[in-house]
Amino acid sequence: MLAMIETNNSLHLNRDYACPVCRLGRLSAMSLMEVLACSLCRHMFAVDLDSQMVGLIGAAPPLVWQWDGRAWATPHGQGLSRADSWAAVALVVFPTALIGGSAYIFRGSTLDWFAIFWTGLTFVSHLVCVLAVLVTYYQLSVWTLLKSLGRLVGFRNF
Repeated sequence: MLAMIETNNSLHLNRDYACPVCRLGRLSAMSLMEVLACSLCRHMFAVDLDSQMVGLIGAAPPLVWQWDGRAWATPHGQGLSRADSWAAVALVVFPTALIGGSAYIFRGSTLDWFAIFWTGLTFVSHLVCVLAVLVTYYQLSVWTLLKSLGRLVGFRNF
């Protein structure tokens, strides 16, 4: 087995790194464990120093990131693909455009406000569906993330 050459850019447990999930918090080692934990989103990551990879502990689809010396890189086939992103955009834009277009074509009645309200409600409801899928996939705790962001901005009692 070849010994790995230690460089300044290799993954170590005694350094801090940016969190690959929330991208705002810092990963640091937990005492008495070979685990990195994020200071913001509170996720824990199992560390494999030989392959320079971290894995999200408890993720249903196994989420791993590899340290390339400067930033986290996702292995091929993990995360959202370009097709997933286009499908999410289409799920939000097309129904909203359909409702908004029909509201524009059939305008002139006393219920114009309802067509505008329905268009906005369509946009918000489809956007919430897409965000719910993202939150479930990355296993983000929305309340913990909001509290952490509040502390980051400077709200003490948030």
